[in-house]
Amino acid sequence: MRKTIPFLLLLFCFSLASAGAYTIVLKNGKMMTGTLVSETDQVILFKDDSGVQYSLKKMNLDLGKMSEANAPKVEAPPPVAAPPTADTETKKKGRVYTKDDVENLRTKYPELSIGEPIENPEDFERGVLRPEAYSKRIQESAERITRNLPGLGKLRDATATAWEVATSTGKDPAEAVKGALSTEEAALVLKQASDDLMSMANWQEAMASPPDQFKEGYELFVKTMTDLSDYQRGVREWNSFENVNIFRSRLGELETRITVNGNRLQTWTPAVAAPAKPQPPEPAEKEETEEEDTEEEPPAE
Repeated sequence: MRKTIPFLLLLFCFSLASAGAYTIVLKNGKMMTGTLVSETDQVILFKDDSGVQYSLKKMNLDLGKMSEANAPKVEAPPPVAAPPTADTETKKKGRVYTKDDVENLRTKYPELSIGEPIENPEDFERGVLRPEAYSKRIQESAERITRNLPGLGKLRDATATAWEVATSTGKDPAEAVKGALSTEEAALVLKQASDDLMSMANWQEAMASPPDQFKEGYELFVKTMTDLSDYQRGVREWNSFENVNIFRSRLGELETRITVNGNRLQTWTPAVAAPAKPQPPEPAEKEETEEEDTEEEPPAE
């Protein structure tokens, strides 16, 4: 049963990706077109026409205009075909898909991924994230962040080299960098970073109000995740830098910071609250006794 569920999720993602254009409308009026990858009550995972994947909170979207823009078109019903006769009707055997079939589909369509649950119900108790789930997510985020650095670093160097060679030989840097970023290896590196950032963004939704002993780890997790997102975007949007030297130095600074903070996340442990000091017992209150005023009677005359 477990083998069938990921495959069904894969088919679901594939059907969404191939369903046609999907329009995103931000509250500021900006519009984007592409394909809808997945949707939850709070987040939409969307891939634009250039292949860049976004995780968008619904609170920032104009859902009314999006509903109008993405309303299905009414088409005429297809003609009703005559039911097949018993002689011509053939029964088709259902195919049992194996793990190898799923792996072949994943290789054939690298832009698709077998989705994981947005939230694990076992991590929650009465709608609140369990304390042990904070530690688990912080540790897993450290692994996801650090595993993306080698691939992004290699892609950064390939981009910078293509840029430098094109500039020194009088060629168009845009065409040279486009070639470096259009390889299958580059696509897989950027896709893995996008998938990991999407998962961590979903975790952050439930971790936004951490207990005191997890606040330091949570803040370090968000800071390092943001740096990784900036690193990936910097490689993709190389032409936003003035020259290749600034491109190298800025991304080099980001890589160093991510490495240091990623190592800190891997060894981070929640703070242990200091035991409360025993309070000395309060002294017993003395009962106040009222002294009776006695008046001496004057002697009788």
